[in-house]
Amino acid sequence: MKLFFYIFIILLVASCKNPKETDKVAVKNTEKDTIFKTSKPFKINNINAFWKYYITPDKEITMELRQYKTNKILLVHSDISQFEYNFLKNKNYTDEKYLENFRDVNFDDNTDFVIYSNKDSGSGGSFFVIYLFDNKKKAFEHSEELSGGEAETNIANRTLTTYWKSGVSINTRKIYHFGKNGEVEFTERFYNEHLEENIWKKEYEKTIKGKVVEQRTDTLKE
Repeated sequence: MKLFFYIFIILLVASCKNPKETDKVAVKNTEKDTIFKTSKPFKINNINAFWKYYITPDKEITMELRQYKTNKILLVHSDISQFEYNFLKNKNYTDEKYLENFRDVNFDDNTDFVIYSNKDSGSGGSFFVIYLFDNKKKAFEHSEELSGGEAETNIANRTLTTYWKSGVSINTRKIYHFGKNGEVEFTERFYNEHLEENIWKKEYEKTIKGKVVEQRTDTLKE
């Protein structure tokens, strides 16, 4: 009787191990199907860096900006795009493609990274993800605050303006005003809503360090 009991225990333990082995095989197959590509080294914020791309069969692309030689990760961005997928799979893709995405967003004399988001863009317009360069960490940090709609910088006014819409009747514009150290000094939000023919609801809000200091709402006929 004891013999049958021991055999039962052995079979039970063996059956528990099978799923783990299957999981390992699945992971290996996924890694095998993933395409890896790297760019030529280039200099950004006085750091020698290069892009490393991971392209999965389901068209998800992960971009890693790495420091040359040390391989330290400076930035990670993931998105899904049929266009980017086809572009990166192409043997003739250019390393310079994403260099135009580097620019100083918060006017702190460091180069940041701005990229169009396929996941979040839609009927409301184009959505851009912003990564600010942290000079202390020597890496790029995702800025949830600044990421948003159509992103436009004004060097003379030291501002970043984002624009978003909801259909044809609602649109929002937000202006970030930066100081010399790259921090937001204050923001202005303009909200416009079309109520009926020639009638618009307009809201204005000014915020300093998270505190609303000015607010007004008008209904205008245009």
